[in-house]
Amino acid sequence: MNLRIKEIRIDANLSMRAFAERIGISSSAVALIETGKNNPSEQTVRAICSEFKVFREWLETGEGPKYKAAPTGGIEQELRDILGVDDPFAVAVLSSLAKMPPQWWDLWREELYKAVEAQKKSSE
Repeated sequence: MNLRIKEIRIDANLSMRAFAERIGISSSAVALIETGKNNPSEQTVRAICSEFKVFREWLETGEGPKYKAAPTGGIEQELRDILGVDDPFAVAVLSSLAKMPPQWWDLWREELYKAVEAQKKSSE
C-alpha cells in the first residue's frame, strides 16, 4: 500500500508536506508510510480515500479502479438525478441551499420556524 499512497501523492502533484496537511498527519509520517517503515492508520486510509476520491479496494490491494469518477454535471445535475425531475425551480432552491454559507443556516432556521408557526395558527 505504501507505493500506492506515494502514487496518489504524485498524481496530485503534492509535496509530502502538502499531502500530509490535506490528510491531517505529519510529513514525517507520510515519509515513513511511503518507505514502508510504518503502515497507515485506519483514519489515514479513510482520509486519503475521502480527500483524493480513491477507492479503498485499490488503495489496499491495487485491484479495481483507482479513482472515483467525478460528477460531470455539477450539483445541479446531481439534484435533477436525485429528484427524478427537471424542475428548474426545485433545482435552483436546493442548489442555493447546498451552497449557502454556514452562518446563514441559523437565520434560515429561524425564518422557517416562523413560517411553520404562522401556518399552524392560520389553520386553527
